[in-house]
Amino acid sequence: MYWLYTTDALHQDGHMSLLPSLPCPCPLCQTTLHWSTVVKELKRRAVVLERVETERRRRHVQERMQQRLEAVAPRKRPPGLRTRLDNHHPVCSGKRARSMQQGEESFIASLPSESQVTERKESASPPPPDTTNLSELTSLTLTTIDDIDAWLMQ
Repeated sequence: MYWLYTTDALHQDGHMSLLPSLPCPCPLCQTTLHWSTVVKELKRRAVVLERVETERRRRHVQERMQQRLEAVAPRKRPPGLRTRLDNHHPVCSGKRARSMQQGEESFIASLPSESQVTERKESASPPPPDTTNLSELTSLTLTTIDDIDAWLMQ
């Protein structure tokens, strides 16, 4: 970098600058270099890059703060969903309540009727013993369990 320190690089106060302010020939290719435009362009680029980096950092910090706030804040309900306390149980009202009511109605409609339930119970259990003739039961003297079992098996 010794070639940058030329006699035209001297300032008015006498100290040497790294880049000359006047155009000078390049020692390698002998083309005239205009340092002032190069320096201005580099400074402009540095300012632009610094602004871009600052904006990126600011956005990153805002995103992290937003994530932290979302983690701490209670969950928001969607519009149209309100709750009211009825016997200490939240009950939906509005669109959600209507859809839940329709769901309950379809669920209730899919349940078997009482007659179907009793038919299932009767078909699953063995038939009960015939107890229509209770007078015979009272007239017999059934004293042991074996006597009762024998009478039921008739």
